[in-house]
Amino acid sequence: MDKNKVNLIDIAKKAGVSISTVSLVLNNKNGVGNELSKKINEIALNMGYKQNKKNIKNKRIAFIKIERHGRIINETHNVFLADYIQGVINRTKTLNYKLEISSYSKEQLNLIKSYIEKENYSGIIILATELYEEDIIFLSSINIPMVFLDAYYPYLKCHFVTMNNENSIFQLVEHLVELGHKRIGLVDSKSNASNLIIRRESFYKYLNYFNITFQDSDYFLVDSVYDKTVEDMGNYLSESERDMPSALICVNDTIAIGVIKALKNHNYNIPKDISVVGHDNLPTDLFIEPLLTTIDVPKIDIAQSAVDILDREIRSHQKEHFKICTINGTLIPRESSDKLILN
Repeated sequence: MDKNKVNLIDIAKKAGVSISTVSLVLNNKNGVGNELSKKINEIALNMGYKQNKKNIKNKRIAFIKIERHGRIINETHNVFLADYIQGVINRTKTLNYKLEISSYSKEQLNLIKSYIEKENYSGIIILATELYEEDIIFLSSINIPMVFLDAYYPYLKCHFVTMNNENSIFQLVEHLVELGHKRIGLVDSKSNASNLIIRRESFYKYLNYFNITFQDSDYFLVDSVYDKTVEDMGNYLSESERDMPSALICVNDTIAIGVIKALKNHNYNIPKDISVVGHDNLPTDLFIEPLLTTIDVPKIDIAQSAVDILDREIRSHQKEHFKICTINGTLIPRESSDKLILN
């Protein structure tokens, strides 16, 4: 389907709802429940729907999703994305902004810049999960109030709002230490997204805080896509005389689920032989065996905070001091982590 020709009828058919319901949601009006609203926005985003902006007189904010490589922003994380969108919708509605949602790939970065520059937006929220430092620098050169959501580069002069990755890793390390684990490994991602970089750095920081000695052989680098995670971790486990730690911290849940599959393929019992924990609290965590210990991210709160920061800059009519907002997640202990059993 030509994404430039997607209309309300197409979205209504895909969602199984009326055209008027789709119109209410996409025009940020009341009358549709949160779950259905999230579903319709997600479908519109994935179909590449572009709203007709003629005669719009309201204050306008754009929410722009940029998929750079698809290793993080993909079908597995659609629910994660939907909560971010719902948080933005809730807050922009309260503040009386018109919200427009669009989606782009990495090949369209130049297009995004020209698109933003020609539109009369009050401000922009960019979902920056997969963006690298150079992407942020490029986009932030646009002279318009802008907030980057779900990313953080500490040396850049931009507004960033994301989860507190450092605190999340502290909670996971503390949890495993309290269970008696003294040898903890890290399963890292080949994707160098800013959130994952911070989780990696925090892992080493908090092992040191708890006086846990790290062994270089307990570092595993895998792809973030599930099937490739299983393959990459399986290759490590196939090495002769591979001595494994008693616990593994995975930088996200998709990787954790793939790691559990690979461990089971090599006859490891989870958590009897190895405890495994993740990060994100994806719905799939509840459909695997064992249920995954993870960090729940307050996605709606994070998104609403991004809107608040953007709103303050819009209303001030001048550049605000650059704000970094990180919000703590919550440890969700489940079956995949347990007390260390000494042989």
